[in-house]
Amino acid sequence: MNFPLEAGGEKRLEISWKLFYKDLTILLDGVTVGVIPDQKALIEGREFRLLDGTTLKVQLVRKFNVMELQVLRNGVPLPSSAADPETKVQTAAGVLYFIAGLNCILGLISFLFDLQILQIMGVNLGSILYGLFF
Repeated sequence: MNFPLEAGGEKRLEISWKLFYKDLTILLDGVTVGVIPDQKALIEGREFRLLDGTTLKVQLVRKFNVMELQVLRNGVPLPSSAADPETKVQTAAGVLYFIAGLNCILGLISFLFDLQILQIMGVNLGSILYGLFF
């Protein structure tokens, strides 16, 4: 995963790991900033001092049964990281568009092909309207 340090900036920070977050390595401009040995240490979180004097915190956080890799610079989420508000809005919008599209497609299939199984499940012309509303 690559991240810019500031909005609109070049992706200079690289984070990579092996299976189950083993040996998570953080590179800035190709230079190793730090290594987090395992998932347990990553859940606890680690902070690293960057050359410009800022602090980079990397932590694996559980939210609603989903693990999220938080990457913070001086307490602020890096752009395009999982904790970045813009990323969260984009993800939510993607889910919304998926639900809308699925409703439209299934409603159309149910209507055009008169599929009883879908109609029994409540998929009908209303599903198309529901999808268009979303």
